Amino acid sequence: MKIEYIEYGEGAVMIRIPILSFGCSGPCLTILSGDHGDEYVGIQILQRFTNLLNEEKLAGRIRIITSVNSVAHSLGNRVSPFDGMDLNRVKSGDSSGSLTMRLANTLMRYLSDSDLVVDLHNFEMRSPITIGYAVHHHVEVDNKMHEILKVFRPEYVWKIDNDEIISVALSERGIPNFIVETSDLKDVSDDETTTADISEIRD
Repeated sequence: MKIEYIEYGEGAVMIRIPILSFGCSGPCLTILSGDHGDEYVGIQILQRFTNLLNEEKLAGRIRIITSVNSVAHSLGNRVSPFDGMDLNRVKSGDSSGSLTMRLANTLMRYLSDSDLVVDLHNFEMRSPITIGYAVHHHVEVDNKMHEILKVFRPEYVWKIDNDEIISVALSERGIPNFIVETSDLKDVSDDETTTADISEIRD
C-alpha cells in the first residue's frame, strides 16, 4: 500500500486529500466516500474493506478515498463551510471556481483513469442497501453497468435522474460507476456493513 494525495485550493487555502493505493498495474477501481460531510457509514465500510484486502492477490489496482470532502466531514456539514456548495451537485466543477468547484474538478481529473468508480453514501433514515446509478445516454457505459449489476446482484436498484451529480460527469467520460446507499450510521447494523463492503470486488 502507498499513500497518494490530491490537492486543491485557492490562494492561501490549500487542502490535501489522502488516497490509499493498492496494487501496481492493471484495471483500476476507485472507491470513495464522504462527498457529503454528514455521512459516515462509508468510512466504516472502507476501514473494514481495507483490513480485508490482500494486496498480493490483486489482479489490478484499488484506490480508496475515505473522505473526499474532508473539511465538511470534519465539521459534520453536508456542504462546504467555505462556499455552502454540495460537492455532489456541481458535476465536474470548475478549476477557476469556488473551493467546492475546484475540488470537484480536481477529483474528476484524478478519477479519469479509473475503470470503475464506487461512491459510498448513506440515507438519513433506515433503508435497505441500494445501488444507484445515473440515467444517461452513454451506450457503452450502460452496457458495462448492466454487466456490473449482474455481478453484485443488488436487491434494490435506484436509477437517479439528476444531471448535476458526480456519477453523470463520470458517465459522460465513459467511466462506469455506481453509488451504494445504506442506512444512516445510527441505524446501520454490522451485518449490513459487511454486506456493503464490496466483497465481490475484493475477491
